[in-house]
Amino acid sequence: GGGRHHLLDALTGKNRADSFASVSVFAPTALQADGLSTSLSVLSPVDALRLLKRHPDSSAHVILPDNPERLMPLV
Repeated sequence: GGGRHHLLDALTGKNRADSFASVSVFAPTALQADGLSTSLSVLSPVDALRLLKRHPDSSAHVILPDNPERLMPLV
């Protein structure tokens, strides 16, 4: 139980309980996709959606920790 990853919450030094199990970003450049995927991974779902909306040329799909079999678009 309880997956862990190498991305930590800067305030606590721990994995976020409400973060995504996986994030895939489609963006115009690999650099933008990498930066967005890292950022989205450590944000809450609400804040991740807010950030992604500021990048209309990018999209993301996520896997939620409580439903690892389902890939969902972040829209």
